[in-house]
Amino acid sequence: MELKKIWRTNQKVKGFIINKVKGYSVAIAGFITFRPFYPLITQRIANDRFTIKSMNPKRTNIVVL
Repeated sequence: MELKKIWRTNQKVKGFIINKVKGYSVAIAGFITFRPFYPLITQRIANDRFTIKSMNPKRTNIVVL
């Protein structure tokens, strides 16, 4: 899986925000991922590059930052 390689090397991957739910739903390479909302971080969320923080391929559970 290509995303596993990106996750292990800590590279950024292209994606875009779909909608807001207790964080954000982000589409990356055909997967719907989750980006948590951190109220203490006031930086603007870029809508193009994300880093994969955690990944569980069995459940297709991916968290990005």
